[in-house]
Amino acid sequence: MAPNCYRCGKTASAWMAIDYQNRRVWLWDINITAPHEVLSALCRHHADHLAPPIKWTLFDRRNVTEMFQSDKESGAA
Repeated sequence: MAPNCYRCGKTASAWMAIDYQNRRVWLWDINITAPHEVLSALCRHHADHLAPPIKWTLFDRRNVTEMFQSDKESGAA
C-alpha cells in the first residue's frame, strides 16, 4: 500500500528528499527505492506543483509520461 501525501492525505505518487546544506530537492516515483534519505511522500498534484525556494535546484527523477510527441519522434516529415 502506498503512503499518503503529507500535504493532503491522498495516495502518494512520489518521494521527496531535501538537502538543505546544498539547496537541492529530489522527486522519485513512489514505486522505486530512492537513493537518498526520503523525508516526505507527495501526491501527483503536490509533486507536479512543487516549487523549491529561489536559488535551490529541483531534480525531478519521476518517470512522467509525455502528453504530446514531437514530429521528429513520431516520424512525421
